[in-house]
Amino acid sequence: MSASSPRPKTGQRSATDTPRSPTTAEPPAAMAALPAKLLVTATQAACYLSVSRAHIYRLLQAGELRSVHTKGAMRIPVSELTSYVDRLLQAATDGDVKSC
Repeated sequence: MSASSPRPKTGQRSATDTPRSPTTAEPPAAMAALPAKLLVTATQAACYLSVSRAHIYRLLQAGELRSVHTKGAMRIPVSELTSYVDRLLQAATDGDVKSC
């Protein structure tokens, strides 16, 4: 190494480095539609539904929500949460129709 051209520190570029072009690859359309997480904890599910964690466990016990176990940890599929909300909305809609 010569004294006239010091090496840049790790992580730094020298003046002679050419700039890298940004990657423009986009994820496949199917991947873009996926939520950030597919499985959530009971605490996260409670947060998403704005209910208590105890209420989530009651829904699981009653069969209103289903869970899966992975590596010994219980997780709730996000699809179960959306299905549950859809069922609540359907019940609310059906309940609004009253016969005379």
